Amino acid sequence: MLNKKFYISLSFLSLLSVLVWAEKPDAALDSLDACLNRKHLYDQAKQARIDSLQSLFTPPHQYIDNQRLFDLCNHLYNEYRSYRYDSAYAYAERMYRLACTLGNADQIASAQVKQCFNFLSTGLFKECSDLLQSIDLRECTTSTQADFYQVQARFYYDLADYNNDPASRTAYHQEGNRIIEKALERLPAGSHQRSMAEGLKYMKDGNADQAIRTFRELAASGQCSENDYAIATSSLAYLLDQQGYREEAKACLVQAAMADLRSSTKETTALCNLARMLYEEGDIARATRYVHHALDDAYAFNARQRLLEIGQILPIIEKERMDMLREQNRWAKMFSLSLSVAFVGLAVAIFVSWTQLRRLKKAQAQIQGMNEHLLEANKIKEEYIGDFFSLSSEYIDKIENYQRYVKRRVMDNQHDELIKVPKQFSPLKERENLYARFDQIFLKIFPDFVDNFNALLRPGERICLKEGELLNTDLRIYALIRLGISDNDRIARFLGYSVNTIYTYKTRTKAKARYPDKSFKEQVLAIKPSY
Repeated sequence: MLNKKFYISLSFLSLLSVLVWAEKPDAALDSLDACLNRKHLYDQAKQARIDSLQSLFTPPHQYIDNQRLFDLCNHLYNEYRSYRYDSAYAYAERMYRLACTLGNADQIASAQVKQCFNFLSTGLFKECSDLLQSIDLRECTTSTQADFYQVQARFYYDLADYNNDPASRTAYHQEGNRIIEKALERLPAGSHQRSMAEGLKYMKDGNADQAIRTFRELAASGQCSENDYAIATSSLAYLLDQQGYREEAKACLVQAAMADLRSSTKETTALCNLARMLYEEGDIARATRYVHHALDDAYAFNARQRLLEIGQILPIIEKERMDMLREQNRWAKMFSLSLSVAFVGLAVAIFVSWTQLRRLKKAQAQIQGMNEHLLEANKIKEEYIGDFFSLSSEYIDKIENYQRYVKRRVMDNQHDELIKVPKQFSPLKERENLYARFDQIFLKIFPDFVDNFNALLRPGERICLKEGELLNTDLRIYALIRLGISDNDRIARFLGYSVNTIYTYKTRTKAKARYPDKSFKEQVLAIKPSY
């Protein structure tokens, strides 16, 4: 069972925060929402206390005396009185039977007062009235008499609240005030029960200032339970709202609702009144959520008059919520249509961008290919131009030497010697040197040409070079083709063969290819140089 001091401290701290939360209503409502999310935990704690008390009825405790049973039923009634009407009524009935067995007039009246409170809580005014008239207070204690008059006064106050006739309402208020005076005469001075009754009387008398002062002092005193604290702050909220202090009234209702939740009080008005206030302010979402919680509590307790109260505001809030949902649905459809149009536009933009990107990538690939070809061509030109200058310089030197040789022979009248050309001036030797230089330079640019070229041929048809050979005629023809010289006439002049011979070489080599259905020339051109 939770410590009473804890409730007192919690109530005092809650009241101190009312003014702060009045300045920050959203923070207060957020705290209430958090409290609602823990509602099942509070109910579990309440049920655990009840289960602990009910376990005392089971063996080996079945032999406890009637007085202890009466006290135990009283504890269970207090747990159930604002939690479950049926269970509270059952224990009040059991208390009455036990009191009759004990023959204790005060306990009989006390049990009947509790039954009256139950009838009143669930809206059974006729049953409450009949039972109130039958209670005999002559042998009752002052405490029981005070409880009786407080319930009787509330009976008339509730009749006034639910009566539409102004004259009857006034008469009921006056009767309630007359009876509450009897309760005040019997309540201890300075007790929170007396302060609660005084505040109620001031409120019903129309003395709002004194009622506000009384309820403020009561809530701040830290002497009352969570349930009484909820009643005090809820009453304070009503009075403040009547005087136009709406934000502070709202903060008080939040405090009352949270106190009801913490004490698992189901017979309550704070949450429903807060829902009505939020509805008037346009906070439909919270109003709907709160009024449904209030409705669940009313059903859980079986409070008929609370169901009537909620039944008056629930359709109004629900209609507003449905109107709001319809408006949201209309905007959602418009947004969906706009989003669909935007999506189509985005899809078109993506398609156009994708198409342009493909073209760009294709152009980049072409440029990259062209750059590679240019790089390759530049490499070939660099190698062959350098060698061209070197070779040209050598030939010029040889021509000059040959010119000097002829000149000396003419000057020496050695004409017979002119027909004897020196071996160092042999055209055949020069052609061989030219091919050797060509092969060296080409293989410097394409070092893997022979292996790559053989990979294009069938295994049994691959070219095997003789010792000392760099390239043979077959390879040299396709080396020239790889360099971009594809004209048979130019190849024939370079190699010293006829055009037909070059054609024969090319046809014979192509016939050895592994994939004759593909372009053999393109495969040769695909052989990469070494940069």
